[in-house]
Amino acid sequence: MHAHDLLGMATVLAWHGPSLIELPRPLPERALEDYWTASKCRLDRWGHELRLIRDEIGPLFGAPPLDWRSVSALCDEILTGEIVTRLWTGMLRLHDARRREIAAEPIARSVLLGHVEARHRVLGLIMKSYGNDSHEASARNRLRDRCERWSDILLARFAVNGAVEDLAHDPLRVRDYLEEWPWTPADETKQTRAALLLGSFSEAFPARPPLTANADLNGRIAQSILAIFPPEMFHNRVPTVNARQQQAEGLYPAAKVAESDDDLDFDFEESESHSGPNKQPNHDCLDPTNWWQGWLLQQNLRASSWPGAWRGEFLN
Repeated sequence: MHAHDLLGMATVLAWHGPSLIELPRPLPERALEDYWTASKCRLDRWGHELRLIRDEIGPLFGAPPLDWRSVSALCDEILTGEIVTRLWTGMLRLHDARRREIAAEPIARSVLLGHVEARHRVLGLIMKSYGNDSHEASARNRLRDRCERWSDILLARFAVNGAVEDLAHDPLRVRDYLEEWPWTPADETKQTRAALLLGSFSEAFPARPPLTANADLNGRIAQSILAIFPPEMFHNRVPTVNARQQQAEGLYPAAKVAESDDDLDFDFEESESHSGPNKQPNHDCLDPTNWWQGWLLQQNLRASSWPGAWRGEFLN
């Protein structure tokens, strides 16, 4: 799963998140464990690659220029992926608060802390590169600013349900956008505004780089998140607000089948052999139908085994 396709998960979380927060029952432990496992493995890969880059360029400013063809895929994945990590942490915190327990948030917060550390290392690379390759460094810095801004805007969606300002880059921005999100499903005017806002979010990241660093783990993370949502949220969902949300929700049946058929078991050694900046992307994912069907083939699942309602919803 390309890192920019993972942004579709942010739309799914912002659109369906409040319903998940209000669920009275506990979240499935299996999916939470798989989220932690896949996320930690991705953090380990990032740490290894960032250490290699650090050793290559040295500690001082004015270091040799980076090979941005490979480094940019890693940096983009870390910067854009932080949006989903922060949103998911906020959602699990509020669900725990709703049930008056501490169960899921510590898992997400552990992942977030590691993600923030990786982000700080990327910012260090950007600073060191300004002397030799200002164009690429400026491009990464603009991406950083865009990710921070949209992360806070989408977090404001959950501020309706509870305190999440400490998860934001700029708490004031969260408060500023609080009024843009609906407080109840019956508020049709704000529901429309929210849909337009999420459409704008999708358009804010139009460029899809040719390479992605950890496609296998991005897909595992998306699956583990979607497996936590109950079926009724997607059977009777409101229309999707953009193509990225449609792509991300297309993983849902696969995630639920995988959860029940032991397809979410994770093998660290196997995962290490399927990553890296040289992994070629599948451009068929630009077509939502081809995208999720290709994903099913990867997971050795057959769409014919799904309930008819699911099959019809994503094929039509």
